[in-house]
Amino acid sequence: AGVTTGEWGALVREAFGASIDELFTEFEESPIASGSIGQVHLATLREPHGAFPRGLRVAVKVQHPDLATKLALDMTILRKLAAFVGRFQGAGVSVADTVNQFATNFYMQLDFRDEAANLRTFNSNFGSSFWGAVVSFPRPVDGLEHELVLVETYERGESVAIKIIKSKKPLTIIIHT
Repeated sequence: AGVTTGEWGALVREAFGASIDELFTEFEESPIASGSIGQVHLATLREPHGAFPRGLRVAVKVQHPDLATKLALDMTILRKLAAFVGRFQGAGVSVADTVNQFATNFYMQLDFRDEAANLRTFNSNFGSSFWGAVVSFPRPVDGLEHELVLVETYERGESVAIKIIKSKKPLTIIIHT
C-alpha cells in the first residue's frame, strides 16, 4: 500500500518544517510512480530554493511509512528461512549469503540523503556539454533533502533501453584505454 494523504503530509512537515501548501503551489496527490522504497508525486515549488526557481516542476519522493521496521522484520524472516533451507542445500550459491546481500543493498537505499549525494555525483560526472546534450539526471533541490523525503527536479524522459530498441540501430560501445 502506498503512502496516504495524511501520512505524506506529515512526513513532509516532519522533514522540512513546513506543510505541503507552504512548499508547493501544486502537489499531485496521486503518485506518478511507486516502488518498494516509496512513491513519487509531482509538485511545483512555491518559493525559490538555492539555484532552483519558484514555479519549477519537481518530483517529491516519499518513503513508505515504517519501512525500516518492516524491512527488519522481513529480513529476519528471510534469514531464518535461508538458514533452514541451508541445511538441505548442496554446493553452489548460498541462500543465506544471497539474502544477506539483498538485505544490505536494500538497507543502503533507506536514506534519501544518500540518493541526493549520488545524484550530485552523477550530475558532476556527466556535466560536460557532450553528455548534457545526450542525457540528464534529476538534481536534488537545495534545502529539501531528508532521510525520508527527497525533492528533486522532474526529468521527463524515455528509458535508454527503449530508445535503443526504437532506433533499430546496433548499440556500439567504444572504450578508450
